[in-house]
Amino acid sequence: MVKKNDGRTAVVFDSGIGGLNVLRACALHYPQLKYIYAADNYRVPYGNRSGEEVFALASAVLDGAMSYRPDAVVIACNTVTAECISELRRRYPIPVIGMQPAVKPAAKFGGKCLVLATAATANSLNFKNLLSKYYPEAEVFASQELADYIEKNVFSLPETLPKDLLPDGNFDAAVLGCTHYMFAAKQISRRYSCQIFDGAEGTAARLGEILGISDHQAIKSGKTDHAGALSVDISFYGGNVDKNSAIFKQIFV
Repeated sequence: MVKKNDGRTAVVFDSGIGGLNVLRACALHYPQLKYIYAADNYRVPYGNRSGEEVFALASAVLDGAMSYRPDAVVIACNTVTAECISELRRRYPIPVIGMQPAVKPAAKFGGKCLVLATAATANSLNFKNLLSKYYPEAEVFASQELADYIEKNVFSLPETLPKDLLPDGNFDAAVLGCTHYMFAAKQISRRYSCQIFDGAEGTAARLGEILGISDHQAIKSGKTDHAGALSVDISFYGGNVDKNSAIFKQIFV
């Protein structure tokens, strides 16, 4: 695979495998960038930890990733964004891009909405302000186990998720407020027969905006290898490198 980049590097960080979905969106839109996927799989999930713990864990990984001299950091984790994005922006002298649950586009879609999130995200002031502004009538379900379940079973997720991991109800839309949940998007959509919203595309678009790359321009001009996948320079740092790399190879098509 021939890998070409324009000399700029973006770190994409998540506690575990969830951010691979955001990495995929970024790489498909902007294959001319070099990417470092930084993770912390052995201490996932972050969603049940305090804000102080989340900041300490995230900054420990990102401090190491700074050795790559990135031009931007993408926090591909709703929990980290909700708990400590301001602190991370003060810590690092480069753009730090967060991601929020896709409540705004879901509100435009309308209907009865379910927002699935970790407990840390659901209880954060940032999320409460977001919900109050765009979709105060949405129903929020804070899961203590769903992200961990997906992290541990991503290679063998069942067609139907265990009933206790999701709430009962009928919904027109579901917002996936944790990047891990994107791996179970089909199961969640099937469970409620509803439209799914996540923040991967919006976060990728923000990266392009920050670095001055026109949205979708890269997709139209990107080179592909014989398998049809865009040739992108991606390295893995921290956490379970073999697991993250193997999963990314499966989803990056």
